Amino acid sequence: MTNTQSKESAENEINRRPVINKVDVLDDANILINGHQYQLVSNERDAFDREQLAERFSPVLSKYDYIVADIGYEQLRLKGFYSDGDRNAKDNEKQSAIQDYLLEFCNFGCAYFILKNLSVNKPAKKRSLRTKEKETVNKPVSKNKNKNKHPNKRVRKFKQKPFVEEKITKQKAKPVNHRQNKITEVHKRGKRSFTIRETK
Repeated sequence: MTNTQSKESAENEINRRPVINKVDVLDDANILINGHQYQLVSNERDAFDREQLAERFSPVLSKYDYIVADIGYEQLRLKGFYSDGDRNAKDNEKQSAIQDYLLEFCNFGCAYFILKNLSVNKPAKKRSLRTKEKETVNKPVSKNKNKNKHPNKRVRKFKQKPFVEEKITKQKAKPVNHRQNKITEVHKRGKRSFTIRETK
């Protein structure tokens, strides 16, 4: 596949992709993307293009504090970064790693721009089962609640390790007359005699 064919296929892909994002330019530094305000921090080689940003933007990027957009092979690529103060973010996802990202993963001397998110949509933190269990343990028990009707019966609580209960079933032994004997030996010891039988 030659470069011209790859460029043509990329252009066809852009033409097929529907634009669902709304990008409004308020002034030279402020932009509204789907109602969220962003600030244009840097714009190297006049890389900012409103139409390309509207085509490529994804709502997932609204959780990041900074969005780096670089242009390579006439395609806009977007990458999100958190602020340096975010303790939950990895080092390569923080604002201080933007320059390393531009040097390592972008074409040398490529056009790029950086947007600062002024209204970050942080996703709700998922609580682990441990914190939920701690909350339920620390809650005061009200006196009006009905006591357990069956105190000895085990009750399986939601999302706890299942308990395994061994069930023993008694099997009825077959009468000696109905057993199929392989070998029968009669042994005599003094006054007593006994028979050894092998059954299937």
